[in-house]
Amino acid sequence: MASNVPGFLGTRSEPLAKPKKLYEYTVMSSLPRAAAGVVPVHAFPLHPNVFRVGERPTSAVAAQPSGFAALDRELPGGGWPCAGLVDIACDAWGIGEMSLVMPGLAVGLKAREAHALWILPPCAARQMSWVPYAPGLVAQGIALDQLALVRPPTVEEGLWCAEQALRSGAVAYVLIWLDGQRLPSLALKRLQQAAMGGGAAAFVFRPLASLDSPSPAPLRLALHAGAQGTLRVELVKRRGLPDGHAVLLTPRSMACLARPAAAVPSPAAWQPPRRRDVLDAFRG
Repeated sequence: MASNVPGFLGTRSEPLAKPKKLYEYTVMSSLPRAAAGVVPVHAFPLHPNVFRVGERPTSAVAAQPSGFAALDRELPGGGWPCAGLVDIACDAWGIGEMSLVMPGLAVGLKAREAHALWILPPCAARQMSWVPYAPGLVAQGIALDQLALVRPPTVEEGLWCAEQALRSGAVAYVLIWLDGQRLPSLALKRLQQAAMGGGAAAFVFRPLASLDSPSPAPLRLALHAGAQGTLRVELVKRRGLPDGHAVLLTPRSMACLARPAAAVPSPAAWQPPRRRDVLDAFRG
């Protein structure tokens, strides 16, 4: 039965408008058409934040040279990112991971007149607590007044410190060590978002076993110790370019090991003092 209510379909005498395909109308009609009707995929422009696999991103990535030309040629932007998360996995501590980061860190702190925060691992996480060697930092060109250290009692509090420092915008670099603990992906995602929002770079040092779990870091490296102080840097993850490539570096100068050791002169034969000399010394 027809209804007299206005707007009811039963009372409409005019035919309904023919529906249009929204996708064909708004998108397909605006695409360029080749003579043969086929347009190659590479003819379409991409958004600056979108890139094809195997190609470097078209958008300029703000980066700071790492101090190693061979590594800069493989990193997006030509160096360490100025903002974002860098996930570094080491097969052992003390193989040269700090010597790899220090040259770029020193240049970045001086150029940006910024500060860096180091979040050391809790004392319970290592058999022996440690602090950075101040003379070594000065030798690398790092001003000690631009460096702040904190040793949180737990890993969770260390992650909280790192996130707050990155979001604050008061520091340009945050270095944090995480020992042998499987982290939820949400914790690293929060660090990545905080680093991007605060315009700072976060370097996370973790054991090599952490490669078994995914990471939201745009740049992910694996460090392996080599012979004669060399360091093999494996590019596990990077934007655009294929993964799995490795670079062999020598972060620490081994010239001191190549020089022959100087002959140590033998000390003169020692003789105990005479009793009379000792008594004269006390009487005088």
